[in-house]
Amino acid sequence: SLRCEQIAQGFVGGLPEEIVEETARALRDSGAVSIPGRGRELVFPQATKLRWTVERIADLRKLGRPAVVWSRFNGPLFWLHRQLGDFKPVVLHGGLTGAQKDAVIQGFQGGDYGVLLGQIKMAQGFNLMRATDVIRFGSDWAPAVNLQAEDRCHRIGVKGTVNVEIPIMRGTCEE
Repeated sequence: SLRCEQIAQGFVGGLPEEIVEETARALRDSGAVSIPGRGRELVFPQATKLRWTVERIADLRKLGRPAVVWSRFNGPLFWLHRQLGDFKPVVLHGGLTGAQKDAVIQGFQGGDYGVLLGQIKMAQGFNLMRATDVIRFGSDWAPAVNLQAEDRCHRIGVKGTVNVEIPIMRGTCEE
């Protein structure tokens, strides 16, 4: 079920190193590419969910609307970070120190970044009220974790509507 969920999101990760290259060769015929800096992960750039997310963020940025993208897995976030370079993205993940995490959050809140790409489990104890749009690219198995992530943007005192989009692609285990 974990691999099916990853494939629905357009990537495969956590592969044992001894089979990464063999798997990569077989999957490259399907359009798979390595995620730079993430040797054990492959991404399918033409995957519907990844394409939709890139297009949606481009639309939001044209409108000047800051966005937050939450994912259960880091692989798609790092790939999206490279694809969305023109929109000044930043990644919030578990490998950051407390000071780095605070710098990412403050930078996003202060307008230094146009898109925050975050690991959904990191969504605790801070506000991202600058964001008008949240995309839950990948969900956690615990509904409370998903709601906690959405609620980082939808806080008391927020001005305007916070739109939450949860793309579910047809023909995948998500559906």
